Amino acid sequence: MNSEISLVELCIDAACKSRETVDKWRLQRRSLDCLPSPLADSLLRRLITRRLLHPSLLEVFKHSVEEVDLRGENSVDAEWMAYLGAFRHLRYLNLAECHRINSSALWPISGMNSLKELDLSRCSKVNDAGINHILSVPNLEKLRISKTSVTAKGVKLLASLKHLSLLDLGGLPVDDASLASLQVFLFLYRLTLFMAPFILIEMDSNFKIMFCQYQF
Repeated sequence: MNSEISLVELCIDAACKSRETVDKWRLQRRSLDCLPSPLADSLLRRLITRRLLHPSLLEVFKHSVEEVDLRGENSVDAEWMAYLGAFRHLRYLNLAECHRINSSALWPISGMNSLKELDLSRCSKVNDAGINHILSVPNLEKLRISKTSVTAKGVKLLASLKHLSLLDLGGLPVDDASLASLQVFLFLYRLTLFMAPFILIEMDSNFKIMFCQYQF
């Protein structure tokens, strides 16, 4: 088993050796479409780590990749999102600290049935208009929008995401009315808030505080 893992790692490493290497295998579209999701996910992660990924290269992964972690990648913008919107099986998308992502850039993921988890933490250009795009993702279960520009009005809109089990609103201006609107969630087991500049509070599904600590 270990030798099989090592062989896979060697193959992925060889495939991500240089831009010239990537240009050779990206032309084999039919073979890439048949890649098992775990292998495709690993290959994509390696490309990201080695700074070899660019927007048009995403297209070769649209039939196979299930998880995309682009956190902190400052080059990620609306062009990247246009390609990601075509991913057929995408379950997890992490765009935390992608500072070029704004509300309009989220339009391509509208209606994405496969998406279960979305992280937009610290994407300060995402506001209430971005929430309107997220509302059309019907099966979303985990959403992180801490330290974005979403207002209390935008938080109220989240009530239509019926399948949410985890919601991170850290740093957002949550008032009593917006908090009350979230009580419609049937599956929510964790809600994270910053109720004061240095206090982190997590609540359970009954909106009872289960964790509280000072953040410095």
